Amino acid sequence: KNVNLDIVDLDNRSLTTSMGMVKPEMCPGHFAHTRALPVAILSQCFLNSSYMFLRHLSQEVNAKFVLKGCILDANQLATAGQSVAIHVELTNFCDTFFTTRCIGKNQLNEIVGSMICYIEKFQEPVGQKRL
Repeated sequence: KNVNLDIVDLDNRSLTTSMGMVKPEMCPGHFAHTRALPVAILSQCFLNSSYMFLRHLSQEVNAKFVLKGCILDANQLATAGQSVAIHVELTNFCDTFFTTRCIGKNQLNEIVGSMICYIEKFQEPVGQKRL
């Protein structure tokens, strides 16, 4: 399920988004006694925030991107009742290849995860159009 991300701050150096409050229903119980946000949801929010930032930088609202690889760290997960903000910076780029660094923090300013994303801008094959 997609999580709505609200833009908190945006300029040409970084983007900060908010997942809002982590709700218990976002935390299906793969931990017996803790309602923790699954890493899959957090990583998807990192990636979607990166795509939002790259669309802003390229000034192409419909630009498409492909994740080529990532380095994910999620040692202290967000739990139900916490709010999570995601900060994204562009750390490297070359032509259509981009590297972003994402850090997620709860309202106590504790890091709940981070991800380096290796992203390529999607290029339609020449002579082919999507229907």
